Amino acid sequence: MSPPTLSPAPARREGLDALRGISAILVVMLHAAMPYLLQPMPGLAWPTHDPRPSALIDALGWAIEGFIMPLFLMLAGLFAAGLCRNLGPKDFLKHRTRRILVPLAFGCVVIVPLDFWVWSLGFLLDGRCTWNHIRRMKFPAEIHKNLFGLSHLWFLQYLYLLCLGLAAWAAWRSRQAVTEGDPVPRTFFPRPSAAAEFFAPLLWVVPTAAVLWWEPNIVVGFQHSFLPVPAKFLHATLFFLMGVWLDSDDARSRAAGRFGRWWLIPAAVSFAVMLPLIHAHQSATLAEVSRVAFAMAAGFFAVTMSLGLYGVFLNIPRCSKGLAYLSEASFWIYLAHHPVVGLAAIAVARTGWPAELKFAVVTAATVGITLAIYQVGVRYTSIGTLLHGKRKPRPVDAPRVITQPGPSMPAAKRRIA
Repeated sequence: MSPPTLSPAPARREGLDALRGISAILVVMLHAAMPYLLQPMPGLAWPTHDPRPSALIDALGWAIEGFIMPLFLMLAGLFAAGLCRNLGPKDFLKHRTRRILVPLAFGCVVIVPLDFWVWSLGFLLDGRCTWNHIRRMKFPAEIHKNLFGLSHLWFLQYLYLLCLGLAAWAAWRSRQAVTEGDPVPRTFFPRPSAAAEFFAPLLWVVPTAAVLWWEPNIVVGFQHSFLPVPAKFLHATLFFLMGVWLDSDDARSRAAGRFGRWWLIPAAVSFAVMLPLIHAHQSATLAEVSRVAFAMAAGFFAVTMSLGLYGVFLNIPRCSKGLAYLSEASFWIYLAHHPVVGLAAIAVARTGWPAELKFAVVTAATVGITLAIYQVGVRYTSIGTLLHGKRKPRPVDAPRVITQPGPSMPAAKRRIA
């Protein structure tokens, strides 16, 4: 039996690259907003909290929190499905190990310790701990219980586990197809009827809402841990599979691109329902009816915002050089921004500036510093190779050749020389 042929790699969708770059900036904005929320996020230890928070930044922060990681996971599932199909399960897993597990190890060795020292500085300056607490790594109970874990790197841990599951599933399907004498299936999901294409994405709202009803703190709070949290991992799995589902059929992907932007309108309505319920949940435990309403609103918002942004950016044929560069640097921004945003928040904490100005300064400083480090110390170095694989060497200006004019040179060339 001849080996199955792989389907050709699809044309690169530059609009989705741009979306990935913009999403990295939104993650920076989310973390820059943390000190200025009306109430601190439950379970999140942050190095400073502003005594004069902002309702505007609070709404912006919770809006980003409601959809940004579902969007990242959906895009990750979309790209992973295509990569697994074209490389095969074994090479796909090698690729994901190199591009996810190795950067995760780098982040644990370099970024997480930097986080610890930056956060410790913030607690010390705020009078919430002493140097002795820092030296012993034993903080007051309200800090200590939420301080240690993978921080923002939980996403890489979850993503690698999801890719591991996808590779296992693809290998099993390939073996089944070969055993039964059928060609290797291209898709991971069956295609629904044409009439169901528009409303099919809403089917993801139901399981998402069920998980959020089970554990509202997936959105409303932060769960710091070195190991996956079951409810949070299940929530991540749903959106990863949603990306795989989008990739599994070209017509389905085109339908999401054609209709997706219309989901942004009901997404805005669902956020208007969700935000007051978030505030109510922060103040006290939600009643059962309110908890169901929150779960439905939050699940609907995450699904429709992810689909809406996917639809908008899928239809962008080409992105500008600036967005292409931002997309290239997005993984580094995600990986390295956390201690920078914490240090910037500490630096402006004692100024008399309004919260909105502090937020803008922290965001701009974090993006600027991480991009500068990327350009100077990452892009054309071994760290860049670790993150993105081998790339073309840094372009250099061609040496200028000056030709001495001679008697055989035409007069026009002699004048130029």
